[in-house]
Amino acid sequence: MDSIKEIISGYEGNEEAEKIIEFLKIEAPALLLLCTTPVMLVYTLIALKFKSDFKPNTMSGIMIVVMQSILRSPHTHQEITMEVLDKLKELSYIGTLKQRVLFTEDDFRQVHLKPEEATDLAILAPGGIYQIQDLEEKRDILKKSLQLQLNKRSNKSDLLELFAALNEAKSGMSDIVKSSLDKINMYDHPLSISDVHVIGSVAYYCTSLIMDFRRCDLKSSSLQTLASGLKGSNVKIMELELSGNTNMGVEGLSTVGQILSNQSCVEYLGLSYCNLSSDQLQALKSSLGTTEIMKLGLSGNTNMGVEGLSTVGQILSNQSCVEDLELSDCNLSSDQLQAFKSSLGNTEIKQLGLYENTNMGVEGLSSVGQILSNQSCVKYLGLGNCNLSSDQLQAFKSSLGNTEVLEIRLGMQLLDRTLKSQSKSADATTNVFSKQLPTTTSKAEFVSPYDSFENTGENVETLQEIRGPRSELPLSEEEAEQSDKEVTEQFAKRTQHTL
Repeated sequence: MDSIKEIISGYEGNEEAEKIIEFLKIEAPALLLLCTTPVMLVYTLIALKFKSDFKPNTMSGIMIVVMQSILRSPHTHQEITMEVLDKLKELSYIGTLKQRVLFTEDDFRQVHLKPEEATDLAILAPGGIYQIQDLEEKRDILKKSLQLQLNKRSNKSDLLELFAALNEAKSGMSDIVKSSLDKINMYDHPLSISDVHVIGSVAYYCTSLIMDFRRCDLKSSSLQTLASGLKGSNVKIMELELSGNTNMGVEGLSTVGQILSNQSCVEYLGLSYCNLSSDQLQALKSSLGTTEIMKLGLSGNTNMGVEGLSTVGQILSNQSCVEDLELSDCNLSSDQLQAFKSSLGNTEIKQLGLYENTNMGVEGLSSVGQILSNQSCVKYLGLGNCNLSSDQLQAFKSSLGNTEVLEIRLGMQLLDRTLKSQSKSADATTNVFSKQLPTTTSKAEFVSPYDSFENTGENVETLQEIRGPRSELPLSEEEAEQSDKEVTEQFAKRTQHTL
């Protein structure tokens, strides 16, 4: 919409552009959509500025008025029309040789033509770029203009239109893209194959790139088109976010692996809430090769099964460390966790999110402990809303060994809830697990607001043993409030890739 208004303003001024946009919005919304195509926009402007009481609001009406305008032009009745066309052809040929499409009055005189004689056959270009003779200077101006547009475009449709224009420039756009484009955000915007084609063609020239395609309705054909556009590119893919695309299929996940297979390391791969099956995960593993994934989001995939979790372990088993693995809301069973543990090998997991998994059982928590037991320290473990019992916590502690867990979250489950609602004890110590666990065994002083954790003295003591000596200093009431804020903010960051 902004790009349409800018073009109209270039020809008619801001005030008139406002009136035209308002007319199109109210009287001809379908026509406004067609105006995203430049030639249709030009026809629409001609029709709306034509001196007539009839204001067309359909493309048929627009074309009728354009034809009327042409027929009423005095130039259509002049015998010199063909002569003017021949001179314009000559001028166009000269322009082709000199790589020009804009001409001055002096250029017209060189072919013995007055500009006013070609009023109906040539377009007056707003601005003054044609006055700059140096070709490199023109290129520099165009580059700066495109860089500015890349940086300020937030509307997805406008951004795709700009990508299409860049795609037309082919290798001529490489410098602009390399210096100006490091993130493509198409979140919640359904993408056609042609959209993905231009995105891939532009992304090819990037140096490093974050791609956010959450809820873009991507299918296997779309992903294959993206892979084709990136083939042979040296772009460093930092993050690839595909969460919420539920129809990628087996071939689609195989293509995702191909896209990432020439990367030595990917900082983040988001596949949350994609309805993934074990076959899809196997296809991803087979095509991914030895690429390391530092952060992997798989939350909300409830149909992965035992084989699927085993495959996840295999995908991560070729690297020494995983920074973050999200498996929240996956309805995980003890068999799945055991399969994951068996295939993971000695890979360390620094942060593990297991929120909303209520069916892990005692054996499942024992497997979680075993998964983390091969490292000296775990930064974070999320077990919120998992309905944990004292037997599960004891099994976890027993299998964890000497590994210290710096942060354990048991109370927070949902983003729209806040830890501010947690009651603080009389001695002003906090019940936020991220900072410390209370030394008291009084159930009254340790209350979970979500009833997902049984706060008995036995459980608290068990968790205190797991946590180790790093957080035994008591917190003041002021520090406790700050702790609540920090926990909420950190949880928000951890769920930024999750739908």
